[in-house]
Amino acid sequence: MGNNFNISGVWQNLSDLWLPIALAIVGIIILILLIRFIIKKKWAGVVTTVIIAALVVGGGITYRLPHALSNIQADEISKIEVSDVEVTDPALIQDILDELNSSEYKRALPSGREQYSVEIYDKNGEVELSLGIADESMVNTGTFWEQRENGEMDLSLFQAITEEAPAE
Repeated sequence: MGNNFNISGVWQNLSDLWLPIALAIVGIIILILLIRFIIKKKWAGVVTTVIIAALVVGGGITYRLPHALSNIQADEISKIEVSDVEVTDPALIQDILDELNSSEYKRALPSGREQYSVEIYDKNGEVELSLGIADESMVNTGTFWEQRENGEMDLSLFQAITEEAPAE
């Protein structure tokens, strides 16, 4: 491990992997129960366990289906903050939304650290969507990491916004 070992990085990786770890534990429990019910010839338990296993597998399949990050329209937005830089220009807001919504995403395991944070505010000033952008294909929604299905995100848009911010 040497001098590069960082315990906070290990903790972050474990916290990012909570769902796959939980699914593995549930799978092991289901397998143990299924074997136990088969050995004891308790067919009601076998049927119940198989139904629960089918629901878990169905949930896993649904988890991986491609989907849109949001269905937010530009006219519903008051501002967007990109790495603490406020964007209120309607054309730029539309460009950001087009970039985020131009592809479908699927849930994935964590990949890298976030380069840009994006918070989208509705007309009432409430956070509508909060994202962390890691790279051209990975986005952190706070609950799940999402991988872009097709194409790559244009990070130059976000870079230009953060670089053009006035120095404080």
